[in-house]
Amino acid sequence: MAVTLKNVAQRAGLSWQTVSKVLNDQGHLFRPETRQRVLTAAREMGYVPNAAARAIRSKHTRQIGLLLRNEDGHRFHNLAAFVLLLGINARLESEGYLLSVVRVGDVGGKRQTRSRVFEERVLDGLIAFSQFTDEIADWVSEQIPNCIWVDSNRFGPFNCLRRDEAHVGQLVAKHILNLGYRKVLWAGDTPTALSHFSQIDRFEVIKQTVTQQGVDFHSLNSWPKPEQKRWIYTQLPQLLKPDTVVTAYNVHAANAVMVAAASMGLMIGRDYGLVCCDETPEVDETWPGLCRVGNDRFEMGYQAADMMLDVLNSKSHQVASRRHKGQWVIGNTAWGPGLSKS
Repeated sequence: MAVTLKNVAQRAGLSWQTVSKVLNDQGHLFRPETRQRVLTAAREMGYVPNAAARAIRSKHTRQIGLLLRNEDGHRFHNLAAFVLLLGINARLESEGYLLSVVRVGDVGGKRQTRSRVFEERVLDGLIAFSQFTDEIADWVSEQIPNCIWVDSNRFGPFNCLRRDEAHVGQLVAKHILNLGYRKVLWAGDTPTALSHFSQIDRFEVIKQTVTQQGVDFHSLNSWPKPEQKRWIYTQLPQLLKPDTVVTAYNVHAANAVMVAAASMGLMIGRDYGLVCCDETPEVDETWPGLCRVGNDRFEMGYQAADMMLDVLNSKSHQVASRRHKGQWVIGNTAWGPGLSKS
């Protein structure tokens, strides 16, 4: 038979109310020796807390959800989210919370859902990662008021965390100008009003900064493959020169340029430069020489979880929004036109 609170209380020689409070994170109300008696008795008897009973008593489930995109055409997105997930879990686990993954595909149309996390009160809060439509974002906020929006187009004074993408653009533009490149080619979709904020901010800041210094800025036109979500550049032989640097929106775009140029006999760092506005977790092992802006996604996840805990502990359920800065990683894919010629 399962060991109950009353069994532990009998072994410790204390009331079951005292044992319950000690084992439910209220041990600070008692003397250290009392806490130790309870913990020792519980350990010796193999007591396992009943999460369902605890939730009924406390009116909290101690579960936090992580909302991720999983719709068609976004199959690689969760790879980038994995390290963020680890950071979130590391912070929540230290406070006794469980993390549950919720997919945006579980949110149906017309305000219907197939997921229990919305049909029942399963979660104390939700961390939403990346871009969602206004319809989905509004609906989720109605169902679970305690939300933290991470790297989302939804950004306000409270409960939001995103990378400072304007700062990313400044770092990239500064590096390009310092190296003396005279032409910049943007690789990645040209942003629109519906694009993710990171694409808009990176593009606009880089374009404005380099053109103010007399550097030409152009976008590479990708051969459209909408069903495959691929960037294929066919005009590279005519455009890539030693005084030209390709600025990739992300690692996928950088890979597309490098592979296409290499197939045409063009050597990276010599025949053209390449810099990237982002990195993925595996870049340190597979492409450490890529000139890029680094982003500690684990730390960002840790901060998101920290904000969520503050929201749950705040009477207003609001915390000030934050911007997470990246840092420049010196690589060997861009040396400048002078060194490229030599």
